[in-house]
Amino acid sequence: MKRIISLIIASALLILSIPAYAIENTYSETVNNTVSGYVSNISGDIEIVSQSKTPSIYVDENDYAGVLHAVENLKDDIKTVTNVDVNGASDFQSADIIVGTIGKSAVIDELIANNEINVSKIENQWEAFTVQNVNGKLVIVGADKRGTIYGIYDFSEKMGVSPWNWWADVKPTHSDSIYVTLPNGGYTEGASSVKYRGIFINQEWNLYNWSKSLDKNGETGMNTATYEKIFDLLLRLKANYMWPAMHEYSPAFNSNPENAKKADEYGIVMGSSHCEMLLRNNMGELLDFQKKWIEENPDKNLYMFKDGSLNANVAYDYTDTDADGNHVYNKEFIEDYWRERVRANKDYESNFTIGMRGVHDGAWNPVNAKTDTEKVALLEEIIQKQREILSEEIGKPANEIPQTFIPYKEILPLYNAGLNVPDDVTIMWTNDNYGHIRQTANDAERERSGGGGIYYHVSYFGRPSSVIWNGGSQLGLIKEEMTKAYDSGANTVWMLNVGPLKPFENQTEYFLDLGRNIDSMRETSVKDYVKDNAQRYFDLDDETSEEYADIQCKFLETVNARRPEFYQQGIFSLTSYGDEGQKTVDTYADLLSRSEKIYNGLSDDKKAGFFELQLYAIKSANDVVNNYVGADKAVLYKKQGRGASVNKYAKQSVDGRNAIDTHTNEYNTLLDGKWNNIVNPFQKIEHGSWDIKIGGAVADTVSELGYTSLGVAAEIKMI
Repeated sequence: MKRIISLIIASALLILSIPAYAIENTYSETVNNTVSGYVSNISGDIEIVSQSKTPSIYVDENDYAGVLHAVENLKDDIKTVTNVDVNGASDFQSADIIVGTIGKSAVIDELIANNEINVSKIENQWEAFTVQNVNGKLVIVGADKRGTIYGIYDFSEKMGVSPWNWWADVKPTHSDSIYVTLPNGGYTEGASSVKYRGIFINQEWNLYNWSKSLDKNGETGMNTATYEKIFDLLLRLKANYMWPAMHEYSPAFNSNPENAKKADEYGIVMGSSHCEMLLRNNMGELLDFQKKWIEENPDKNLYMFKDGSLNANVAYDYTDTDADGNHVYNKEFIEDYWRERVRANKDYESNFTIGMRGVHDGAWNPVNAKTDTEKVALLEEIIQKQREILSEEIGKPANEIPQTFIPYKEILPLYNAGLNVPDDVTIMWTNDNYGHIRQTANDAERERSGGGGIYYHVSYFGRPSSVIWNGGSQLGLIKEEMTKAYDSGANTVWMLNVGPLKPFENQTEYFLDLGRNIDSMRETSVKDYVKDNAQRYFDLDDETSEEYADIQCKFLETVNARRPEFYQQGIFSLTSYGDEGQKTVDTYADLLSRSEKIYNGLSDDKKAGFFELQLYAIKSANDVVNNYVGADKAVLYKKQGRGASVNKYAKQSVDGRNAIDTHTNEYNTLLDGKWNNIVNPFQKIEHGSWDIKIGGAVADTVSELGYTSLGVAAEIKMI
């Protein structure tokens, strides 16, 4: 009997020693932390899927193309979660789910007319939707195209399908059943806090190379298939706006007419960066247009200058005289250049950047405007002409066409010098490229009908140091700066420079969630936000998701103090503050150990997403700090004559450098090479920093040990 009791106690202790998240994943049919909100996999008022039920969805074929596409994705999402095929219903009476947009779906309009659904909270509201129970059917209604699409993807996400299901391999937990229980009056999301919320694909060399894998011939990067994947992601994140890739190696977005057509079908508003006026990509379009224009206008002289970014002579100077006062036709040439693009895209939903800068993120130096006063006058003339082009080509008054003016770099002093920007134009303020907003609207600017906006960076390529690789921007800083901006009137346009997108997934989602519903996000701490995402994305219990959030927040706090891309030898003191360098090594080692512990307890289908969203960033930062601190210690200890330690720390440095290769290769070979080429900290087109080489620390070594001697080093604390 004692032996039996001992076995029972031992078994109980063994069960208690298993991490909670491992136990819960074993019983996913009853405990599924990826399901949330009004969706349950256990019971509910509306049965969507069960072992005895195959669902069907009805959508009016006359609804928006983007809505029809999202419905097809919803069918796939339900099958992904339940492994049950979803049918398309030919009539709404036989459907379990009804989807439609007010004014585009006869069934939805009929339900409204019969008072069977209440749309008073969403009608005429930008991107609003409601989810309601109508006689045991799930009805998703949007006030407009994107409202309906957001409602569809909201249901998908609450069912357990993360917006990052494809882009970061966050896989849902299987459920045999899906039920819905809605509050009285249904579930409703009103208008977005910020009207236009989106991302700027920039510094995209790695993304460009990886994206060739989506091209049918494997040759063209940043192709339509890649953009379609990005459009889907943005809509699942309830975003709506995009600036496309703009570097010289990427094809100009509008050079392939299919790109803009697809964006409009999906429901994405297209714009262009701060140096690309009226949707023109100068790096990919200017020279071809210039050649064509000169051939068609042989008698019209142009003032040309050598542009370094294109390494060619260009006529991109808005002037009617050259430096010697001779008449030239540059104004006509540039107006034709802009007009051609507006005409081609006039039927699509766009937000037009206006103003003038250099050809490719270069300073604006007009030949006949040298003083600030002259530049201000010329820029006002340019803006007036751009608005005339927009009005003439689109067929609307200029004040009804979305436009944005961005006082970035050398343009900001001109704006502050008195530049007059039409009241209906959105003024988009910028940050300092590293997360701190330079200027916000004053009282008069807050009253502008065009409102305000923010161009914010979590990725940056430029002097003195670039951020492209590790993705370490602190969420708390984003929250502080963007809520400050919103409270200062920046509620029309938010644009986030995400570089190559990966590995900036966490920052992208947080930024866009702030823009979608800033009031809700204000009340949620960053740690609680991260915890909630971890619970839903990786099916973690409360305790483990709390640990994940603590790791993530501590990591971002640590990495924000010194980005891995910014490391140089000698930045940490090894003799003060209790050995500052070693403390940093120990911090990353602890974070890595804790993150790996969670990773090792996950089911195999959750590991790739976890690696992409947390573990790789911690590993890479840990590798870099070992590379540099190890080298610094080897150099210092050689000077101090501590021969036995020199080679030990030199090896630590070399091991850190080699680990960067190992872990980067681990990323690029993940899932049979799905992400091959997406991560490369050593590529030379856009390296980590201008004057810093990632993993470039050089350690001293010794070939033989000298005589033993006694040395004393005093720690100095600087005050």
